[in-house]
Amino acid sequence: MELEVKRLVVKYVRVSTSHQKVERQIIDNVGIDRVYEDIVSGSTPFASRPMGGKLYADILAKRISTVVVHSLDRLGRDTIDILKTIQFMEENGVLISILSLGLNSRQNGKPNPIFKMVSTIVASLAEAEKSNIRERTQEGINAARQRGVVFGRSFGSKETRKDFLDKQSSKDVIKLLNKGNDLTIREIARIANVSPQTVQKVKKVLVSNQIVLDDVIEASKKDIVKEMVVDNELVIPEYSNWSFDETNSNT
Repeated sequence: MELEVKRLVVKYVRVSTSHQKVERQIIDNVGIDRVYEDIVSGSTPFASRPMGGKLYADILAKRISTVVVHSLDRLGRDTIDILKTIQFMEENGVLISILSLGLNSRQNGKPNPIFKMVSTIVASLAEAEKSNIRERTQEGINAARQRGVVFGRSFGSKETRKDFLDKQSSKDVIKLLNKGNDLTIREIARIANVSPQTVQKVKKVLVSNQIVLDDVIEASKKDIVKEMVVDNELVIPEYSNWSFDETNSNT
């Protein structure tokens, strides 16, 4: 006789950046078997998030009985994606509990019609709020520009390769690249909380540096720049002064 595996009651937590706090979402974890925590934009499809994708897989594997979220916008800020996520969970027998609304997707084992109606409305409001945030942000930027505020690096300034690679965000990307776990650029960007362009820039700098090192090694074999090899270690002059063109230096 095959024993039935106990399904888990889990909580899904999401913040958009590493600077945001999750305490409000995990203040009460009594009865929670596991927490899935993502640091990702709400506009990213649920199944494409690192822990959202993991939760999807665990639901398909019939390991989950209940998913608890602090508020519906933790699932996302796109109405269609939120409703697709809810439908997926319900079709796989998972109860959804939204703490801020005090609503469950099922009552007494039956679908809760009020949950469906309210979740549709709240999902639409979450998407509208995303649009409002974007508009308010752009309005703030435009107002600041009118006051003479300049965004980005000052004109004529340059960022050295060393400065760029010494950034914590660059170091996080490098660690993920060095793991060799076949992550895509977008996956690395999500995990490191940077843009895909930043990941590509890190890769470009690393490749460029390696080309220089390879050239120095080859030259040293020909006694051209042996003074650059000290105690069998490469010494590259003025490394810290290598710089990007200003037009390519924004991260």
